[in-house]
Amino acid sequence: SLSREFSKIGYKIGLIAQNKDHLKSLADEIKASGGQVRTSNFSLLAEISTDGSLNQASYYVILTYNFDEMEKAWTFLKQEFANDEIRAALWNVTQGVRKPFLEMTRDDIQKVSDADVVTGFAFAQQAIRTFLKNE
Repeated sequence: SLSREFSKIGYKIGLIAQNKDHLKSLADEIKASGGQVRTSNFSLLAEISTDGSLNQASYYVILTYNFDEMEKAWTFLKQEFANDEIRAALWNVTQGVRKPFLEMTRDDIQKVSDADVVTGFAFAQQAIRTFLKNE
């Protein structure tokens, strides 16, 4: 993943996903490769820049993909990295539906819309607001 590559070149990493086990595994991998991992109250990936110090990774388990949860995730990441500039953010989430078209329900479509459109919008909006503070 790109978070591994960013970590290798000295970036601090913030991770957002729903799967706690995956987040913990990735954070452990970053730590094993020489990065420093700060765990907290346990999510694409928000890549957070470093000032040249040790690599760090923090992660946030998002309960469901929606606008409010993404705002909470960004609030967490901004607190975790309050002394650093957030310089890159990568959105890599999709909610797929693996069933025939005629079997899809309103709920299936709503989950896709919430994850791919609404939460993606919230992520991008928070990223841009954060980047603008760097100027």
